[in-house]
Amino acid sequence: MGERVCLCVAPKTERPPTLTDITVFMRGQGIATDKLPEALMVLDGIPGNPVGKVLERTPRERVSRDG
Repeated sequence: MGERVCLCVAPKTERPPTLTDITVFMRGQGIATDKLPEALMVLDGIPGNPVGKVLERTPRERVSRDG
């Protein structure tokens, strides 16, 4: 519906994955091309509420703002 896919990651290693690393892996898993991310945002941590549920709005707003 006109949305584009951006993947947000909070890597546990010193070297974060690249967008190419991720798309190659996802293609190998048989993920449809239209579901592959077009952008990658590396975060310090995945935002969550006090119960631990992921707050999707926070990264989505940041992607919209930062482009």
